[in-house]
Amino acid sequence: MKTKSKTLWKFIFFAIIAPILFEPQKATAATESQFWLKETDNDECRTDVLSEFELGQGIRWQLFAENKTSTHEFLKEKISLKKGDALAFTEGPLPIPLRKDIRILKTKGHSKLIVGSTSSLEKLHTSATFFIKIVDLGRGKAQDCGLLETTPRILAGSDKTKDDQIAKRIPLPFGPLKIDAAFLVQSLREFSGDLPIATGRIQERGSVRGREAGQAYLKEEFSKLGLKVEEQCFSSGSYKGCNILGILPGKTNQVLVVSAHADSEKNAGADDDGSGISSLLAIAKSMKSSAWNMTIHFVGFDLEERGLLGSKAYVKEQIKLKTPLKANINLEMLGYDSDNDGAFHVIDCRRKESQNLVNLVKQSASERKSLKVSPYCTNRSDHASFWNAGIPAVVISQNFFGGDGNPCYHASCDTFDKINTTYLYNLVDLAGSVVAKFSEEN
Repeated sequence: MKTKSKTLWKFIFFAIIAPILFEPQKATAATESQFWLKETDNDECRTDVLSEFELGQGIRWQLFAENKTSTHEFLKEKISLKKGDALAFTEGPLPIPLRKDIRILKTKGHSKLIVGSTSSLEKLHTSATFFIKIVDLGRGKAQDCGLLETTPRILAGSDKTKDDQIAKRIPLPFGPLKIDAAFLVQSLREFSGDLPIATGRIQERGSVRGREAGQAYLKEEFSKLGLKVEEQCFSSGSYKGCNILGILPGKTNQVLVVSAHADSEKNAGADDDGSGISSLLAIAKSMKSSAWNMTIHFVGFDLEERGLLGSKAYVKEQIKLKTPLKANINLEMLGYDSDNDGAFHVIDCRRKESQNLVNLVKQSASERKSLKVSPYCTNRSDHASFWNAGIPAVVISQNFFGGDGNPCYHASCDTFDKINTTYLYNLVDLAGSVVAKFSEEN
């Protein structure tokens, strides 16, 4: 009986129990990914960089899939990814309700490298002071250096991917451009004297010396972006001024003018109109690496505060040269929103020739929950010089005439610390989308 019993138990064990206990486990996808992050001030073109983040002052973080240099130069961090997780670069304070869902991997100043669920990062996109980009941890490499600046937002292992380990590109929700928020803020701080530049601080842009300092800054920034720089100097009565042009050649010679005025009322002029100039530079930076249908003139007009003299001189000169000016998108005071309602002006005064532009702005605004149109009519900015020549033009501006005007308008307190940077970024993102769409559709 014992022998039969042992034989029976051996049969049961090897035939039934052992296959269950020792069944080979199905291979599961690894949930950990390694990456290397390097801090550098070298702008060398590297196609092995997965993503790049500008910190300002020439410093940047570069994300690599492989460690190709000595380990001590890198922060090596192992991340456990699961479905719905993503990695992000962000700037600004993290909202307290979201902090428990987000892990901070590295911090420098206000800049952070973080990991969290896609849903948490999507919320952060609308609630943080600045959300820079969600980046790829995947296997692919950039095709060229220009892709690093124009690549769409990328989610790593999100619910929208078929494979947890392969990142899939998700198009930007609000248009074809990616505005560099860190660059936008740094430009504004430098142009309004909140940060020093190589030649000192631009403390005001109302005097001859102050305006010349602003013009020199614009010329240098346009040159750094690789744009063709032109200086158009003019006289009007007792005034002498110079407009600064950064030209991005297109597939055609038809010209779209993106403008802001570079002068101020002998103050820092952070909002009026440093916000417009920095926005213009940020849009130019986001467009410079791509081929656009129309030629774009990014123009910093001089002496707007003395009767739109710079824009009048520009339009007169371009008409004389028979330049085919198709439209003007004017950026005027984009940095003040005290009640955070996202209201902004689309100023067109119902002019028929400008309705195509207006419709593009309104369409872009309708795609953004953070912004809403507040209609108004005025000719108190450089767009009026284009209207007077029968050229379509529109102004994008804060809700100045809708009950939320900047109390520091034309005052010494118009400084960077009064700027609502989230609102500014949202308006620049909208304006950039309009510029890109108009350039391609016309």
